[in-house]
Amino acid sequence: MTNSQPLLGDNFDLLLRPQASSKPENEALTVSQISQKIKQNLERTFSNVRIQGELLGVTCRDKEKGHIYFSLKDDDASLACVIWFGLKRLKFPLKDGDKVICIGNISSYPVGSRYQLNVTEVIPDGEGAILRMLEERRKKLEKEGLFASERKRPLPKFPKLVGVITSPMGDVINDIMNRLRDRFPLPILLWPVAVQGSNCAKQVVAAIKGFNQIPPEGLDTPTGHISRPDILIVARGGGSLEDLLPFSDEDVVRAAANSEIPLISAVGHDPDWMLIDFAADVRAPTPTGAAEMLSQNKDDLIVQIKGYVPHMYQYVSSIINHYQDVMRTLKVPSLDKIICDKEQRLEDRFEVLKNKLENKFLEKMNVLNRQHLKAPTDLISVCERNLDAKIFPLEHALKNKIQDLTNKFELQSKLLESYSYQRVLDRGFAVVSDTNGMLVSNKNLAEANDVLNVQFADGTIRVFTKEQKSFEKKKKSSKKDTENSIQGVLL
Repeated sequence: MTNSQPLLGDNFDLLLRPQASSKPENEALTVSQISQKIKQNLERTFSNVRIQGELLGVTCRDKEKGHIYFSLKDDDASLACVIWFGLKRLKFPLKDGDKVICIGNISSYPVGSRYQLNVTEVIPDGEGAILRMLEERRKKLEKEGLFASERKRPLPKFPKLVGVITSPMGDVINDIMNRLRDRFPLPILLWPVAVQGSNCAKQVVAAIKGFNQIPPEGLDTPTGHISRPDILIVARGGGSLEDLLPFSDEDVVRAAANSEIPLISAVGHDPDWMLIDFAADVRAPTPTGAAEMLSQNKDDLIVQIKGYVPHMYQYVSSIINHYQDVMRTLKVPSLDKIICDKEQRLEDRFEVLKNKLENKFLEKMNVLNRQHLKAPTDLISVCERNLDAKIFPLEHALKNKIQDLTNKFELQSKLLESYSYQRVLDRGFAVVSDTNGMLVSNKNLAEANDVLNVQFADGTIRVFTKEQKSFEKKKKSSKKDTENSIQGVLL
């Protein structure tokens, strides 16, 4: 198989051609510097190369990390290869002697002065090897039930929105749109993906899951509302078996089988087949055939609807004629007779109700009579007599209580009066107090005050102590008008 990119030629010549440099020609490079330059040139020149060869020395040195090391050889040379985390990435086992095509980047290992191929994808070489790999994978997935017929869902007869998973470039999307426009115009929601290469499978899986994650009511986004498709088409034109391999990827097959939205596989052309065809609800021979499957021919629908019109008229006419015959055979009474019958029934029911009410009234009256109920006026008179009989003893008891309390009050008043200090004053005693009204009960308190008040039974006089007596005598000799003063001298 020829390589799609040149491996040697001009690019290799660039490695040998002296490069212009500002450094002096006689300046030496270190081993690390020259090794780094070689590494950079290799990675830049030989990126994403496809190399065909036979596997040799396949081994995994660290099961935990899963790096796979091997050599790719032909009759004259061998190339060291490594697949980083290969055990977790590869979809099929590698065996010594298998012919494969490895895709990756050439790089160098400066420590050992070796170069190697960092493999990103491995494809079986030759249709026979690919078909054997696909057959083994088909049996494995079939055992898991991913191809079971009970998983298949019918396609909607009149879908409102079609989700298409394919490349935005090329004839596939145009063929689908043109075919739908000719048969039955339907809106299309395109999810662009790569339809070959190492990124194809991942993008197709993301597209199928992305469409299924749209809620049934749609999704509001900053750019507008996105509706959920009623059906999905995974489409790609014809190509080699190797180009179509991404559509047999296990992740793609599982995503198609688990899609909640009915899915049509339209990959390649007959007799091409991929594993997605087994997992899809329907397989279409071509992308154009997929558009025909999900759409009705509008011209055929118009003719079909027009053909229904005479049958509808005939059916409705037959129903009308049938009920006309039924009405003619029915003996419908006149309106007056119907009204008279209803009035008679109403009168009969009114009479029955009247009798029931009268009987009920009489029954209640008899119950009341049996209870010997008296008139309200009689009951009031009885209550008044009972009240009068109870009021007289209550009034008599209240008067006696008031008289008793009055007598006790007068007695206590007389007793309190006899204990009053005023009676003591009547017997010739006096009450001595200071100017503040405080009681003076001994000589020391009297000598401590200059002025004292003495209360008798008939009044109060103010007196001065001995210390004030000499002053009062001098004042008396100078003022004769004080001889009639009512003040006296105490002590």
